[in-house]
Amino acid sequence: MGEGRALPWRTLAVFFVPFAGLAAATGLQRWFEGAALSGDALLRWLVFASVAGLLIGGVTGLILGRGRLERYGWTLWGIAGPWCATIAVTGILLGARDAQERWAEHELTACRGAGRANCTPGEFRRTCSEAASADAATREAALRGLGAPVQGKCDGARCRSQWSYDGPWSAEGSPARQICSIVADAEGRGARWMLLAGEEQ
Repeated sequence: MGEGRALPWRTLAVFFVPFAGLAAATGLQRWFEGAALSGDALLRWLVFASVAGLLIGGVTGLILGRGRLERYGWTLWGIAGPWCATIAVTGILLGARDAQERWAEHELTACRGAGRANCTPGEFRRTCSEAASADAATREAALRGLGAPVQGKCDGARCRSQWSYDGPWSAEGSPARQICSIVADAEGRGARWMLLAGEEQ
């Protein structure tokens, strides 16, 4: 029964020791180096984490270790654990980024296959600017590419139309909704364009 209660604590300690070392390293690095870090700050942070982990792992070994070898094992884990945790987290982040990039490529391919005119934020911006062109042919082609506006309103001799871009987005891009707003006269002349972020205005 006592062994059953000890097992969860040992399991938690396996994760606690390296992450406690990394947390303590942040404070140690700030104390010794100040707020303005320079050079290879990440490497020095990991060295500080190993120093802190040496102490944390040693104390953990004294509490949970059932023999000399096990206490030494906790101490060694305190030194190596922060490096292992950093490598594992970095690997997970790189894997997630790769999956995000693959999904972005899939969405772009699907958009091209559907025959949409604007499959990137850059294309949407260019089409928005061309929709306010003084050249009638360029303006009409851009308006066809934008499609039906999500909002249109005419007030006297001035008309305002808006189109929304909701993706696809690249892995590096910010998935913030973009709004193309065109203001022109009833005949489409004297047009001005604006690219807004967020909801329709």
